[in-house]
Amino acid sequence: MAAAIYAPVVAPPLLEPWRPSIETYRQMVELGVLEDQHVELLDGLIVQMSPRTTEHDNAIIYLNRVLVESVDRDYLVRPHCGLSLGPRWQPEPDLALVRPGTARPYHPAAPDWVAEVAVSSLRVDREIKRRACAEANISEYWIFALPERRVDVLTEPAGGDYRRAESVETGVLRSNTVAGLVLDIDHLWRATFA
Repeated sequence: MAAAIYAPVVAPPLLEPWRPSIETYRQMVELGVLEDQHVELLDGLIVQMSPRTTEHDNAIIYLNRVLVESVDRDYLVRPHCGLSLGPRWQPEPDLALVRPGTARPYHPAAPDWVAEVAVSSLRVDREIKRRACAEANISEYWIFALPERRVDVLTEPAGGDYRRAESVETGVLRSNTVAGLVLDIDHLWRATFA
């Protein structure tokens, strides 16, 4: 019996994903390539967004109402709208507060306040989007961590991160940046988990 001859196994080179620019991403959107897709552009990757739960929607509805009723009329409340944060960034945060006339290559580029309501997206919101918001110099980034019933308040962006981080589970939360933004956390939890 002849000895079997085996060719050495050669590993393929590491694959490098194509990272479209925000311009290419916008062209894809305008051409309908991403129609019916729930996606956002994060660091040049087109990422499927997490599905929303009933609790997530309840929190957004409550927070949107609080923002519209309490925040200075100089702000536009933008629920589930894109932000142009850099050449390869177009996240769609759950809520953002933007002044009219803010620079906008496609969407506003410099909101004063951004919030994410997180259920299954908590790690992405705390790691990837946190750095993106800090790099874009967004004054305040709040993460409503529903599984933990906790709000992470990140302020003072510098060097690609936030210098100040605080977690709040109960009581009243006030924005340091947006006049009139006062949130009763206990009311939020009752509205979210009703």
